[in-house]
Amino acid sequence: MATKKKGMSMGKKVAIGAGVAAVGAGAYYFLGPKGKKHQKDAKAWATTAEKKFMTEVGKAEKVLTGKAKAVAGKAMKMEKKIVAKAKKVQAKVTNKAKAAVKKAAGKVAKKATKIAKKK
Repeated sequence: MATKKKGMSMGKKVAIGAGVAAVGAGAYYFLGPKGKKHQKDAKAWATTAEKKFMTEVGKAEKVLTGKAKAVAGKAMKMEKKIVAKAKKVQAKVTNKAKAAVKKAAGKVAKKATKIAKKK
C-alpha cells in the first residue's frame, strides 16, 4: 500500500515562491527609489484606461438601448395581436358555452316537466 507524502509538493512551493517574488517586485516598483514617479505613471495610466473603457461602455449602451427599444416595440405589437386573438377566441368559446348551457337547460326543463306530469 502506498503511503501519502506529508507536506507540500515542489510545484506548490515554486508557485508560492513566484507569488512572493511578484509581490516583492511590485512593492519595490511602487515604494522603491523611483516609487513616487511610478505611482504617478500608474495613476495616469489607470485614469486613461478608465476613460477609454467608459467611452466604449457608452457606445455599447447607445447601440443596445436602440435595439432594446426596437425589440420592445415589436413585443408590444405582438402582445396586442395576441390579446386581440385571445378576445376573439374567448368570445367564440363563451358563445359555444352559452349555447351548450341553453341546450342542456332545455333538456333538463323537458325532463323536469315530464317528471312533474307523471306525479
